[in-house]
Amino acid sequence: MAGKGKIRLVSFKHTQFIEMGKDLFDFRVTEFLQKIGEESIIATHPMSYQHIDMLTRETIIDYGLIVIYREVEG
Repeated sequence: MAGKGKIRLVSFKHTQFIEMGKDLFDFRVTEFLQKIGEESIIATHPMSYQHIDMLTRETIIDYGLIVIYREVEG
């Protein structure tokens, strides 16, 4: 399968896409998927993760998406 491009993985965490109080997760994921193109997508996997909220010191369970895709050469 030489010449088909490298396999890449990108993780999108919901908390990374909250800007100025607006949830941009769906927009940013859609933007990325459109950029790489449907033919390059190998798989998508939902994920959950937890982190400590810096203001409340509470453990937050949140979601994200892992995208595995083939990078198009050229």
